[in-house]
Amino acid sequence: MIKKLFKLGLISATIGFTLGLALSFLNAMHPAFDTLANFRYHFAIATLMLSTLWLFNRQYQIALTTALVAIFALNSVLSGLPIQQYLPRTKPTIITDERVYSLIAFNIKFNNEDRSRVVDMVLREDPDIFMALEFSHLWSDQLYRLKQSYKHVYNCTEWKHIGGSYIFSKFPFIQNQEYCHDYAALGTKQVQLDNVKITIGIVHLRWPWPASQPKQIEALKPYLNTLEENALIIGDFNAATWTHAIRSFAKAGNLRVINNIGMTWLHEMLPISLSKWIGLPIDNAMTKGKVNVISAKSLAPEGSDHLPLKIEFVIRKLIVVQKLRTTY
Repeated sequence: MIKKLFKLGLISATIGFTLGLALSFLNAMHPAFDTLANFRYHFAIATLMLSTLWLFNRQYQIALTTALVAIFALNSVLSGLPIQQYLPRTKPTIITDERVYSLIAFNIKFNNEDRSRVVDMVLREDPDIFMALEFSHLWSDQLYRLKQSYKHVYNCTEWKHIGGSYIFSKFPFIQNQEYCHDYAALGTKQVQLDNVKITIGIVHLRWPWPASQPKQIEALKPYLNTLEENALIIGDFNAATWTHAIRSFAKAGNLRVINNIGMTWLHEMLPISLSKWIGLPIDNAMTKGKVNVISAKSLAPEGSDHLPLKIEFVIRKLIVVQKLRTTY
C-alpha cells in the first residue's frame, strides 16, 4: 500500500513539475505563464531530483526523459545564475587612466530593523551612486546621514509614509532632466560622467501576474522608447532575469540585461543567507550605449529580504573586434 502511494505521489509530482516547466516556456503568450517562469529554476531542480528517484525505481526511460527536461530548463536560466563565481577569475580589462564608477542599489525594506547598519555599509563601500528603494518614514534619520556624503539627492515618491525610491549621487544632476512614474515604478535622473550624459534609473515593479506588473511595464514603454542613448537602469524588477517581463522591459528601452548576478531575494520566512541557493534573481541591471559594466554582484545581507547589488562600470565606446579567417 505504501509503495503504491509513493509511486502515485512520484507520478503526480513528475507530471506537475514537468507541466509547470512546459507552461513556463509559453511565457510570451500570457503573463500567467511568465509568473510560472519565475520559478523555472526551482521546477528544474525538483524535476532533476525526481529523475533520481525514478532511477532508483529502475524506471530508466522516465528517469532519462525527466533528467533531459530538467537540464534543458536549467540551460535556459543560466542568465540568472552566478556562474561566473565558479569560473577562473579574470581581471576586467581597464584602459589606462580609465575611471571606474561604482553604484549600489538596494531594496532596503520599509521596516528594516538594521537601518543604521545599512547606512554604515553604504559609507564603508563608498559608491559613487547609491539607490535605495522601498523607503518609509522610519528611514528618515538614517538616510539623512547619507546626505552628508552625497550632496545630490533625488526622491521618486510613492505614498506619503511608505514606498518610493532615492538616488544619492556624488555627481551633480542635470537640471530639469528627471522622470518619476506612478508608484515609483521607475525614477530617473541624468548625470554627466566623463563628459557623457548618462540616464540613471531605479526600478521597483509590482509583483507578477495576477498583480499589476505587466500593466506597469506596458505603461512604462512610451518613456522607455524615448530613453536617451546612454543609460544604467537597476533595481527590484520582481521578475527573474530570464523572464519575458525582463526581456520586454529591456527591449522597450533598447537596453542590455546584465547576466549572472545571481539570486538576490528570498521570502522573509526563510534566512536570507539561503537566497544564493534557493532565492530568485529579481534584482536586475540593464545598460545602454557607452555604459559598460565590468563587475556586478550581490553584497552581504543587511536586514532586508533582498541583497544589496553592487555594479562597477566604465563609460566607453563599444569596440567590436572582428576576427578574420585566414585561409592557407
